[in-house]
Amino acid sequence: MDPVVQSIAVVFTVLAVSLGFEIKRLLTRK
Repeated sequence: MDPVVQSIAVVFTVLAVSLGFEIKRLLTRK
């Protein structure tokens, strides 16, 4: 796999995980 594509995939995964945690935190706050 292309190193650039791999780094983009890693960044995307980190963003998705942090976004999921944010949504979960907002949902549990209600």
